[in-house]
Amino acid sequence: MMPNQNWPVRPTGYRLEIVIGMGNFGIVWRAQCLEGPHAGQTVAIKIVDCAQFEDSSMQELRRESAIMNTSRHRNIVSEHVAFINTNFLWIVMQIVDAGSCSDIMYMITAQSGANGIADETIVATIIKETMHGLRYLH
Repeated sequence: MMPNQNWPVRPTGYRLEIVIGMGNFGIVWRAQCLEGPHAGQTVAIKIVDCAQFEDSSMQELRRESAIMNTSRHRNIVSEHVAFINTNFLWIVMQIVDAGSCSDIMYMITAQSGANGIADETIVATIIKETMHGLRYLH
């Protein structure tokens, strides 16, 4: 993982604020960048305990990080920088303030009181944007 020199590459460069989710490999935090040209910017940071993984899982994590690091598409979360601190891998990413797709679907369902999303336009948009992201990756 090649660090981007514009982003801090140590934990003291960020202030963790609140847990916003669980990724495939770790806890995801909302955080503030504290130093450098991105000071004050809000980011998401996935912190992974490397000790809990077998070699095959670490390879999968490296593959995920490499994809995020090189991806430049509106439907793919981009990685700013990744670094290791003691036994923990920190992946600093763009934050998606609206939440995950499942968060949005849950909110729409809860507001309508229905089981599922009745508006076909919303479903079609979710599928269309997902397909754009998949097409980019392949």
